[in-house]
Amino acid sequence: MTENCWQRVSSELAMKPYFNELKDSAYFYFTFQVNIARTRKEYHIGYSHMCNFFGILLPYHPVISNVFTFYLRLDSHSYLLGPTLTYDLFDYMQINRLQYSFLMVHMDHRVYVKGLWNLFHKFLTHSCMIPSSAVKKTQTSSFTGWYSNAIIFNNFELCNGSLWREPRMEAWLRQVDKSEGIYKYRWGDAPIRTLAVTQFLEKNQVVKLCDIGYSHRHQYTCASHIHPCAVPPHLKGSLNSFYPQGCYPTDNPFCNYYQENT
Repeated sequence: MTENCWQRVSSELAMKPYFNELKDSAYFYFTFQVNIARTRKEYHIGYSHMCNFFGILLPYHPVISNVFTFYLRLDSHSYLLGPTLTYDLFDYMQINRLQYSFLMVHMDHRVYVKGLWNLFHKFLTHSCMIPSSAVKKTQTSSFTGWYSNAIIFNNFELCNGSLWREPRMEAWLRQVDKSEGIYKYRWGDAPIRTLAVTQFLEKNQVVKLCDIGYSHRHQYTCASHIHPCAVPPHLKGSLNSFYPQGCYPTDNPFCNYYQENT
């Protein structure tokens, strides 16, 4: 983000924002070459760096661990489509004792989660744990008993940063990091996070936000009481995958599983 962009963002916000330029941080260092055999070479190494950053590293950054309780993740492709909220999302999370919230759910491609389900179950066995009720309901196919590939779209992710530093969560993230699957097989941060949320959080600690219209690349959803969304002109040609109530497909096991705000 350039200095001009920082200034423009600052001028549009009611409160003074805080910017932290990660490329100058000693905490993060990304190389454009890694000594790992990669099976999905059609994806640039930068994509794997991004997944590693959002999936594993972010909660340990000093700004997240020492300054803020909750954080909201948005991508450069993220757009909020309205309406304007009349409440503070962070206050809503804290008052209702929520740990994690999201807007949309999706089905990942099987080729992008190679080995992840096996790693997850090996981790549970090694840790003397069994799959949670949420894992059985949302991550396990009712037809095959295998991985359902259902994921939470975490390109919009509002959560308590400390939950990722909880010992069981941290152990899972360390196991993923040690496996090098993000770089070997192109694992995304979404399935890694989804498995963690469904295994380690209570059902009443998670909420699906339904009063925010949102788009990411070609996918979009509208606030539950507004359709069609007020889509900015520069996005109208690119939004072609509508997710009713934030769900795709409509039989996604996450649809109607977690509580929804109204």
